[in-house]
Amino acid sequence: MSTFFLGIGLMINKGKFIKNISKFAPLHKALMKKAILFFISALAIMKLVAIFVIYRGLFGLSVSPKNDTVSIYIPTGASFEQVADSLDAHLRIRNPEVLKWVAGKKKYPENIKPGRYQISGSISCTGLINLLRSGRQSPVRVTFNNVRTLEQLAGRIGGQIEADSLQMITFLSDNSNYESEGFSRETIISLFIPNTYEFYWNSDAAKFYSRMLKERMLKHKANVWLVNTGWVDGRFGVGKRISIR
Repeated sequence: MSTFFLGIGLMINKGKFIKNISKFAPLHKALMKKAILFFISALAIMKLVAIFVIYRGLFGLSVSPKNDTVSIYIPTGASFEQVADSLDAHLRIRNPEVLKWVAGKKKYPENIKPGRYQISGSISCTGLINLLRSGRQSPVRVTFNNVRTLEQLAGRIGGQIEADSLQMITFLSDNSNYESEGFSRETIISLFIPNTYEFYWNSDAAKFYSRMLKERMLKHKANVWLVNTGWVDGRFGVGKRISIR
């Protein structure tokens, strides 16, 4: 009998407990909603922070010259490691790994363009790689005067552009490089008019000669005609152009 009444008492107490718990159900639901909203808000904030950090790394002004203005010289045939060493020597790079990542994504290591690139002021990693990848280099001012021999000319030009004095004198000593324009080893020196000119730094000896020939033609207002003589011994790429002589 006592067991019967004990069971009834437990059932009554259980009912009261459930009734008391049910009073807190709305509060529990409200707390759960707040917790979910807080969790979602925290995720959104973390996402915004991550986006900001990535944007700042890619597009923020994280690269600056060590001096007011620096010139980055990239020689013909340079590897990405050589370019990276040159950048590190002249620039303060906040995130070198980000710069390398951007270079890889833009395939810059496979598209390195030689030249002289001038950096004045801060720039982003993306902006720097875009500049180098586009080949938008800054020209150099090349000056020569009082030259009477090819050796003197080669010595003056060598060092002002990528071609050194040996490359210059080697090209100028071979009259096959300019005899078609009517010059000889003895007369070619007359082509070079002393002055100051703007060149792209990565100009070789042949480009230097072509530019000087253009300047001479402009000075004397020479008329030039393009003569298409056609091809013999096969199509283009197989045969050869008919000689004008």
